[in-house]
Amino acid sequence: MPDGLSLDGHQLECSISATGSDTFVLRLAGRSVPLAATRIDSGWRITLRGRAFDIETMDERAILIGRLAKRTGGSSGRAGMLRAPMPGLVSRLMTSPGRKVTEGDGLVVLEAMKMQNELRAPVSGHTAEVHVSAGDAVDRGDLLVTLGPPGSGSAAG
Repeated sequence: MPDGLSLDGHQLECSISATGSDTFVLRLAGRSVPLAATRIDSGWRITLRGRAFDIETMDERAILIGRLAKRTGGSSGRAGMLRAPMPGLVSRLMTSPGRKVTEGDGLVVLEAMKMQNELRAPVSGHTAEVHVSAGDAVDRGDLLVTLGPPGSGSAAG
């Protein structure tokens, strides 16, 4: 039965049929290709024409969470505030009060749906205040880190 496959933003008709316990035939855009596939932690290892490719598989919800986490600044109301883009568990802090940060620096690692999401600084400046600790459970919109303007280096609230 044909299904769709999105590849670099293009929809292609494809299907896959098992020919053995770990061997398959992939039919893609009218061509048939034999391949081997074995399960790995993040998805599948596909061996095709002697080359191995690790393929990460995600459902639509995991893709959405990943997109939210990649947005710099989460769902902040102000540029200097990093808020949780989704509910999760603070797995690691990568900053501390007074630390100089550049826009895009990792500040907090938030675990949601078994995925580690690195939340990044929305602006350059310094860490004025860290509102969470490793191990804290947070809800969407919770304030995680407040950033102050560059150069002041003091913990202004």
